[in-house]
Amino acid sequence: MHDELLRYVSSYLTRQIGNRISAIAQDKKLTVRQRVEQACEQLLPLDAMRKREIVAYAELGRLERARPTGRLEEGQEIAKVCEASLDALDVHRVLDKARRAQLARRLHWVLDGLAAQEIIYPSYINPADIQEELRQTLDDIEREIADLIPQK
Repeated sequence: MHDELLRYVSSYLTRQIGNRISAIAQDKKLTVRQRVEQACEQLLPLDAMRKREIVAYAELGRLERARPTGRLEEGQEIAKVCEASLDALDVHRVLDKARRAQLARRLHWVLDGLAAQEIIYPSYINPADIQEELRQTLDDIEREIADLIPQK
């Protein structure tokens, strides 16, 4: 019973978040940067719904630690979002594979850290501050990419 429930809830949450991210990724009215930023925001506690999702994933993680099933999907999905974000931002393909992977991990850790604030210190950091930290991280990544583009 535990395994089936854990699998269902994890799959449901991952699907819900994935659907929102897919809709953003397909919105051609947005710039690449806007799509990346808004996709990443789906993984952060910026409103009541996303806070509940993060708390639910934390509870699933606690259950998984108590009775491991190896079925939690969220970490893999966040990694995919971060990798796709780096691919989208590096339009000119100036980052080598290792650096792109490193920056994707950094973005993943920033997202995890900001989300964890809601678990460790509920409502301590406000949505505007979370969004600003995300923007600064993406600015840093874009600046590094821009610095690698050959100047004409």
